[in-house]
Amino acid sequence: SKIRIGFFDYFLRSHDFTNFSKQFVEQQKIYLCTKSKIVILMKPLIAILGEYQLTSETHLATNLAIAHSNSQLTTEIKGIWISTEDINKSLFNSYSGIWAAPGSPKNMDQMLWAIRYARENNIPCLGTCGGFQHMVLEYARNVLDFQDAQSQENDSYASHLFISQLACSLAGR
Repeated sequence: SKIRIGFFDYFLRSHDFTNFSKQFVEQQKIYLCTKSKIVILMKPLIAILGEYQLTSETHLATNLAIAHSNSQLTTEIKGIWISTEDINKSLFNSYSGIWAAPGSPKNMDQMLWAIRYARENNIPCLGTCGGFQHMVLEYARNVLDFQDAQSQENDSYASHLFISQLACSLAGR
């Protein structure tokens, strides 16, 4: 049997929907039918945070990963690229989760703010490559209280290096 894991599955597991009688998907909306009410949810959208570059292999792979996931799920998840310069709190009104994309963000402070907001509000968050490194830095700064936590790619002379220079570095790309 296949194990299906996705944002919609996460949403269902993390919320208390008792007395399910039926669940189905119809075009742009997902209807969850219980014995007492119908809950209408928008189709899951993921905000992919980063500066999309058509020529970036990692960005193309990100899009392909979503397409591959959709082929395995019973619902369609859409990934929308959002520049780090456009991140604000309203982002979380429209998206089911965030994906911190590979590469260097134009606005690191906004990227780290979005990751922190997602962590503190139990919003699904995924980071790949540089995006995962940003998640490590956010945690080091805001949970472990290393305010100057840094990666060697961004500041090789930082007093608290949490991430060494990687062989697959995308610094500056």
